[in-house]
Amino acid sequence: MNGPCIHRGWSSTILALIAPAVFAQDRAGSLTSDQLHTLFHGSSWAVEFGGASNFMPVWDFNADGTLCGRLRGAKAGTKCADIGKWRLQGDLICWDFTWLGEIDNYKSICARAHKQDKRTYMLIDQSGKFPPVPFHSLAQ
Repeated sequence: MNGPCIHRGWSSTILALIAPAVFAQDRAGSLTSDQLHTLFHGSSWAVEFGGASNFMPVWDFNADGTLCGRLRGAKAGTKCADIGKWRLQGDLICWDFTWLGEIDNYKSICARAHKQDKRTYMLIDQSGKFPPVPFHSLAQ
């Protein structure tokens, strides 16, 4: 009878030691609210869903807080498939579309952004319901 209690005790101890490290790793290297504002406010981004780099939709994070979401393969300057809203919530960038992404779990997301290279950032959904997604800046 003591065996399972001891086992659960060790499991809880290990989880208590590991969880802060995993959380810190996710936060380490993520952009701050000021950095996110500078990058996304009034800018366009190509979103790389599922590694399909030749069919990336372009999303416009407008200065007024609206978000123009286009479907895969749509180019900058074309009609929006859905218009949502974006905002910063601390060091997270969040968006809410009216319908876009509902099937694939990216309709409403808050994500941390990590710089990958000069123009690419990895957005990591904080709910865990959507895998990390590369966003490519279209700014020159």
